[in-house]
Amino acid sequence: MSESITRRAADAVVVVALLPLLLLPQMVGGVHPSSALAFAVVELIALSAWIALSHVDKRPVMVSWLVLPFLLGALFTAVEVLPLPAAILEVLVPAPQAMRAFVVAGLPAELQAHVLSVISMDPPETKAALLRLLGATAMFVVVSNGARRRQRARIIWRAIIVAAAALFVVALGHALLELPAWGTFRRSSGIFFAPIVNANHQSKVFAAFSFLCLGRALSCRERVEAVVAGVVGILCGIAVALTLSRGGMLAWCAGAVIGAVLVWRSRGGGDVAGGGDEGIGHHLALPGMVVALVLVLVGALAIADRAVFDEVKSLQTDSSRVETSKIALWAPALGLLNEHVVGGVGNNAFAVAFSARSVPKTMYDAELTFSHVEMIVVGTLVEHGAVVGGLLVLLSMFIGLRLLQQLRTRAEIAAVPAVLVLVIGDIFDFALESGAGIATMATALALCAAALPKSDRRLRTAPAIAAVVVAVGLVAAHAPGALRDWRYRFDRQLKEATIAQRLPLLQRSLAARPFDGYTCTVLAVDARQRRQPREALQWANRAINLWPTLPEAHIEAARALAAQGRVEQAMLEYREAAMGSPSSEGFIREAFSRTPDAAIRRRALPDTATALATLCSTFLAEKRLDDAAACAVDLAARADATPAQRLEPVRQALARGDDAGLRTAVPALTAMATENGASAALLAQVLARLDGDDEALDKSSRLLTPTTTATPELLQWRLNTQAKLGRFDDAVATIAVLRLVQRTIGDHDGLDRQEAALQGRAGNHGQRLIVLQRLAARHPDDVNVLAEVGLTEVAMGRETAALQTWRRVRDLNKTTTTTTALEKALGLNEP
Repeated sequence: MSESITRRAADAVVVVALLPLLLLPQMVGGVHPSSALAFAVVELIALSAWIALSHVDKRPVMVSWLVLPFLLGALFTAVEVLPLPAAILEVLVPAPQAMRAFVVAGLPAELQAHVLSVISMDPPETKAALLRLLGATAMFVVVSNGARRRQRARIIWRAIIVAAAALFVVALGHALLELPAWGTFRRSSGIFFAPIVNANHQSKVFAAFSFLCLGRALSCRERVEAVVAGVVGILCGIAVALTLSRGGMLAWCAGAVIGAVLVWRSRGGGDVAGGGDEGIGHHLALPGMVVALVLVLVGALAIADRAVFDEVKSLQTDSSRVETSKIALWAPALGLLNEHVVGGVGNNAFAVAFSARSVPKTMYDAELTFSHVEMIVVGTLVEHGAVVGGLLVLLSMFIGLRLLQQLRTRAEIAAVPAVLVLVIGDIFDFALESGAGIATMATALALCAAALPKSDRRLRTAPAIAAVVVAVGLVAAHAPGALRDWRYRFDRQLKEATIAQRLPLLQRSLAARPFDGYTCTVLAVDARQRRQPREALQWANRAINLWPTLPEAHIEAARALAAQGRVEQAMLEYREAAMGSPSSEGFIREAFSRTPDAAIRRRALPDTATALATLCSTFLAEKRLDDAAACAVDLAARADATPAQRLEPVRQALARGDDAGLRTAVPALTAMATENGASAALLAQVLARLDGDDEALDKSSRLLTPTTTATPELLQWRLNTQAKLGRFDDAVATIAVLRLVQRTIGDHDGLDRQEAALQGRAGNHGQRLIVLQRLAARHPDDVNVLAEVGLTEVAMGRETAALQTWRRVRDLNKTTTTTTALEKALGLNEP
């Protein structure tokens, strides 16, 4: 084969290897197992072709030690999904073995045989991660070998510029058309929200492309290419801010500082490492870099200054509320590491492992992402264990330091800021767990390997072929499981399945992911719907053992126990469910429906005043006044009771008409009334019961202080009582005071309606009309308000105006009772 043919074939192989760099960002970030499989297949084909061409051309395949993070990561991940003898697993991950056996005992025998005895707690996700790592390893080898020739390096750099420009254009198109990613996937809250669905991932890829393009612009000797690369780099930098990812913006700023320092200390250099024609003049390199960075900042602020500042400002809120921020994951993640210190939980398996230890009412309520630890060091340690994870972390640190120490020319450092910005970005996110992120890192690190002196070792043909065969075998062995057992695929199948089809799907899902408490819970739901309470209880117990804080598992256990007549035990499960769920009141009321016994009901209550208040209100609704009174006394005595809850015994006495109890409560209420509007209003109601409305109105006037009027309960009671007694002028004056303390439009609407009714009862039709017109101006399409305006106009003798109002009412709605009443007042319905 002639040298020109092999050279062109090698160029084509490099282009094929770079296709994922262009396509994975367009494939919503390459997060799906199908994308990971395509990535691995394309790269292994490219690697096989490169080895074949090298053998024909009698050129060695060179491998840099910088490939170790990908290679070791792939090897360790392969071990995590390798079925191991029980004795080895007992050493590596002792605790999960007994739990796995307990959970899978509920599966049919034929499925139990397919449950993998592996390290990973989420084998399908770990298999998908293995595919990405194999693809990244092969991509690194091909690109690093290709970048050693000047002409081929130019192809690589131009492919990077094209990929960066394509990502920017597609993101801009989605933003202009306001489409979610490819019109299908959900959109993020950023200005740029596609094609990568996760805004944090998109920002990291944009940041890496930005510095790759800027590095090329400062080291390329072809002016047109340098200008194009610089423009694309600036646009990608602006795009980082437009994703509104705080982690991405911080990572880009860190990369900007690193890039400026590297350019400042750099020497001139050509298109490839080791020399060549000089690109932009050395005296212009640093000013050029600074100008580019300034243009990025100015462009970002010009387009989205308010949005960017708001996002950055929200970091202060996160720092003051660590318990609901992503930092809150670190402590439980390190606790998880302590339990899996040797083997780890498995690559990409953190979601299943962490959910068992999550704390309700902190992270869940904040909708915190917990599929990964959003800190690369902690995440690596938890997923791979202290030994392997620590080795990978130290290796990454060593690589970063080596690149900073040994790469000096501008051509050599062109890709270094991109490598570092991806690592820094993963401190705030987990972009390298996506196909787009890891492909960008593999390309950037490969360019650094081509520039790093004395980093290569020759790989003979036979070992190279053996390595490819092993990689192909791993892909063939694990790709079916990664695709078939993908969680979202199961979810989609479950939505489409009939009840008869659902059980085998759920069982297969649990066989693939035996530590998933959610699947156990859904199996409990399925058993309940099939009227099999014993089976439902068994699955609920398995879910509780896996994920002790899962409220849905406790509620299913409670329902199964109740269906078997074990009500007292069911109450304890209702209590656990209520303690861990924002739907606690619904769970408590369901528990109350199981039994009328007050003592048994109390077993279902979490130890909170709010839960006890629910019991008190239930007793009142059931007309069990004695039980309600006893409950109210207990509620008022609690240290965590609110001021309103401490008044519950008085409300109960008022509801029962217990005058003696009310007289006893008056002194204490009076002491509280000057400081609390709710207490003052309740005291006024008590006085009205004991002394009559007139006396209560007079006495309650002394309770009107700035503190009590700030919460308008007392004013509202006075208004209602004044209206009932016909004290219209006093009621209107009270409404004027209420307007000063009410805040919402709904509150003001209510006051206007009350004032209109009062003025109508007093015969002040002119004032009534003014109030109604003010209300109609806020709600021009409210038929009832307009009809009231028309009726008032009739009462004032303004029939022409009333007729015009009737036409507006008729156009809005012809059939309401108020429309009919207005027609009758105008005599329009007479024959």
